[in-house]
Amino acid sequence: MKKNLLFAFILSVVSVSVYSQVQSTTFGGLWHDPNTWIGLTVPGENDDVIINGPVVQAYTSGYAILPVHCNNLTITSSGSLRNGGYGGGNGIFPVYVHGSAVNNGIVENGGEDALKMFVYGDLTNNNIWMPVETELTNSGNHNLSLLEGMTFGSKIIVNSSTGITALTDLVFTCDWYSDGYYNRSHLMLNGHIFSVGNHSLEMRHCLVNSGTLTGDFEILGTFKVGYDVSDTLKFNGNITVTDTLMANVYGGGYGIYKLRINGNLLNNGVIMDNMDTKAPLNDDDLEILITGDIINNRHWSCKYVKLAGDETQHITQGTDRFFDSYFSDLNPESDIVAQSNITIMNDLNLNGAHLNMAGDTLTIYGWLYGGAIENTNLNNGFLNNIISMGGLSVNGVVTIENNNIFHDYVIVNDTLQSIEYGGGSITYTLQVRGDITNYGLIRNINDGDLLSLEITGGIDNHGLWENAYTKFSGSQQQQIHQLPGKVFQTNFTDVDSVSMVVATSDLKIAGNYNLLRSTLEMNHYEIDISGHLYNGRVNSAIIKNATLSNITASGNTEIRGIVVIDDGNRFYGNLLVTDTLQSQVYGGGSYTYSLYNFGNIENNGLIRNEPTQNESFALYVQGDIINRGTFTNYANYQLFYLNDDVHQVSCMNNGTTNWQFEGADITGAGAESFSMISGGGIQTVPPGESWEVSVQFVPAGSVFTAQLNIHCTETGSLGTIYLIGYNENSTVGVKDPGVLNEQGNSLMLRNYPNPFTQGTTISWHQPEKAHVVLKLYDFTGKEMCTLMDCDRSSGEHRFNYDASKLPSGIYFLKGWFDDCTSAWKMLKM
Repeated sequence: MKKNLLFAFILSVVSVSVYSQVQSTTFGGLWHDPNTWIGLTVPGENDDVIINGPVVQAYTSGYAILPVHCNNLTITSSGSLRNGGYGGGNGIFPVYVHGSAVNNGIVENGGEDALKMFVYGDLTNNNIWMPVETELTNSGNHNLSLLEGMTFGSKIIVNSSTGITALTDLVFTCDWYSDGYYNRSHLMLNGHIFSVGNHSLEMRHCLVNSGTLTGDFEILGTFKVGYDVSDTLKFNGNITVTDTLMANVYGGGYGIYKLRINGNLLNNGVIMDNMDTKAPLNDDDLEILITGDIINNRHWSCKYVKLAGDETQHITQGTDRFFDSYFSDLNPESDIVAQSNITIMNDLNLNGAHLNMAGDTLTIYGWLYGGAIENTNLNNGFLNNIISMGGLSVNGVVTIENNNIFHDYVIVNDTLQSIEYGGGSITYTLQVRGDITNYGLIRNINDGDLLSLEITGGIDNHGLWENAYTKFSGSQQQQIHQLPGKVFQTNFTDVDSVSMVVATSDLKIAGNYNLLRSTLEMNHYEIDISGHLYNGRVNSAIIKNATLSNITASGNTEIRGIVVIDDGNRFYGNLLVTDTLQSQVYGGGSYTYSLYNFGNIENNGLIRNEPTQNESFALYVQGDIINRGTFTNYANYQLFYLNDDVHQVSCMNNGTTNWQFEGADITGAGAESFSMISGGGIQTVPPGESWEVSVQFVPAGSVFTAQLNIHCTETGSLGTIYLIGYNENSTVGVKDPGVLNEQGNSLMLRNYPNPFTQGTTISWHQPEKAHVVLKLYDFTGKEMCTLMDCDRSSGEHRFNYDASKLPSGIYFLKGWFDDCTSAWKMLKM
């Protein structure tokens, strides 16, 4: 049971003396004078001595100081033991106690010179003990006892081969008076063991020079570590600091004093360095090496804490407390488990160890490096070589250097940023092997020292995202989401060419997006990008303000803002322009940029050449052209195939007065292969109404190019449409781009006749048995009906469809054949 002073260890010793007993008179006298002793016999080392009065050790012979001896020594409350005067300089008068000493009176130096006690056995002090030195010497252990309220003065020297043991709480002052001056020294343990037990220990203005203190003891008063800066003092046991544990003053420059605790450390007081407020450069530091658990309930500001345990170490911090220390772990295989929030004002070097925060907050104002953290709420810190597991929440300002990997998930509630390099510019990469959600700020520290994120999971942005690079690095499908009104101020890259990123919201990107041959599935959400979108596939996108190059767009695509076309772009599906579609600035002469759209195009905005340098923009359309806006671009082409042989051109009057169409005609070398099968006549079109023409391609001769001339001054560059026919079937446009082929046989849907008036026959070829679903859609994509939903065997199939009740117009037939699909356009007259 721990007491309030220092240590408690109870040992009962029952002994029977076989030595003769010699008592002093109450008048006392000189030790070597027979008149001092009852019986007139000067005691020797075989005699037990009881001092009842003032006894003085002043035994000399000439200039030699001679020792006096006894076995056990007892000084009563009326007794005292002092030295006499030497008279020939400074002298130390020795007293050898070959047994144990019990002091109930006074043991101290005389008016001049000094007294030294040699004790071979136990030492008990119940009053004043202040000789110049007390040397505990022999091959056995020494038990020390102290009456409450008393202290052990004197420089205490342990020369025993086994050490000393506390039987009570102990207070050491190690002080004495000599020649009228007050002096102080230390407990010279000299590398031996001090068994404190579970008693309290107070080293009042004195030190323990070296050795090991054992027991579950409590530190009262001020215990200073650091008699010898090259030595390590050891505590074996569980230690409680109730008052102060601190470093000593080195006195010879800067010193680091070391204390090793093989056990737990509970701080309810102060653990600190020796701070010289008058000369801060002379501060001396305390380094604690500990193998057990740490609990800090008050003030902790020693310079270094080193975790040295082989087993799991736990660390706990009281509310509003912190560690103003540099922490490090000496065992790279060890585990550290936090049992509360932890605040470290300096660095934490894990040195390969594993820190499990168990969902609590780690606040660190220095570096966190060289190990693994788990289940952590991280507040502040500079990170290097850190692996995070089990999720990480970023609070405060977390700064990234090199070789950091965050697993599972990351939530940014405050700031995640790169570090300042200080010697040029550099890019720091953070790997996030999981999802990342941002509610705060992700940024570069400056324009030269950049942060790059490599993310394998999903991205959800609710805050400010302003780093240089964000890379999708997952091999599985990744999702991206953005809160309305937020912006990704970053450059996106997908480093896995076979991966897919799926948008679950509109996206606004102030930067570039390099798909690197991967797929971005927009799910009909808007992607607003101020830079380039390039080198990959984009599905079902609303594209705003991007510059496109080498983009394959599938599904229906809508253009908003000003979308600029560079080289290598192909759109598969219907294209809707609601704002501006134009060419790129070439910058080195003249150049024609082309866009191929394998599907219908509806223009409700502006299609034009680049306006500052008039770089030409050519539009190739395998489908219908529906104009409700303005065409001023260089040229427009309409593509026809044997299996996609009818296309329509529709021009709506978007003005305020009537438009006059003077009809249309087809001219050119291959004009005989094209015919207007409906519309195209002379017509006055009021505002809001449309003029239409349908053209069919039937190969004739060997030339399949011509011009459709629309005679109306308001149609802009759409007044001439260049017709290109191919004497072959198309494998794009009428089918989804990913339609599978089996053994060279395409699952291509057809119908004949096409156009038709009443009925038509739908045909297809199946390479193998499949479940077949056929559905019919109108031009807007509305499902009209299901024609078939059943299993079909392999081979050629035909289905007669009665379309007499269908209104005239363009329709799309789509078929599903197990995992394969096919589509076909039909025209009802």
